[in-house]
Amino acid sequence: MSASKKRNKRYVPRAAKIPGLLQVQMTSEAHPQLAMQLYASLITLIERPSVEACNRLSHQLCCIAGGLSYAINGKPILGRTDAASIAIRSAIAAIEGIINRAERTNAVHVTELEEKTLRAAAGKLDDALSSIPLPCYTKAVREVEAMTGVRA
Repeated sequence: MSASKKRNKRYVPRAAKIPGLLQVQMTSEAHPQLAMQLYASLITLIERPSVEACNRLSHQLCCIAGGLSYAINGKPILGRTDAASIAIRSAIAAIEGIINRAERTNAVHVTELEEKTLRAAAGKLDDALSSIPLPCYTKAVREVEAMTGVRA
């Protein structure tokens, strides 16, 4: 009975679905390298504080924040309460404190509290780096480089 039934609806072809960013997790080669760069920038800022070291660390924090944001479909990290978002906000606040003090006193130095804050933030961000999909991170790096004009 169903073989003799006619179709009343008009045929509408389906649109081809093109996948967006593939959610490829951070590779085992890329994660240690990015974590090492983060820690190297942190140690440079702590042991030899300078405005350039602050800028390098804040550049890396922006890349990580962008990667986290792209990983959750472009939602900003400012309103989030997960450990990585809190770590980024606290690290940025510490860097702002260092730069503000440097502008007032013409000398860049890192206090013990800022050092502890930055070390704790780097530990949390090291854990978060492995959960960021690699295409999201590279897209964030390209965007930060386009905004700042500085290559990582």
